Amino acid sequence: MNDEPLNYGHGAPLRLRNELHHGFKQVKWINGIEFLASYSEVGSGYGGYCEDHKYFGRHQTI
Repeated sequence: MNDEPLNYGHGAPLRLRNELHHGFKQVKWINGIEFLASYSEVGSGYGGYCEDHKYFGRHQTI
């Protein structure tokens, strides 16, 4: 951040970012991380239930 390493107060060693949600809906914690070569193995291939069924609920774009 600002050309310096990210510190613990700002989310180091990992910061998750979600460009589709407002700040209060951002990722707060994670239980695990799984790396995939392709979304074809997940649901119908789009990455998740909502993406597969084109459901985006009450999300507001930023």
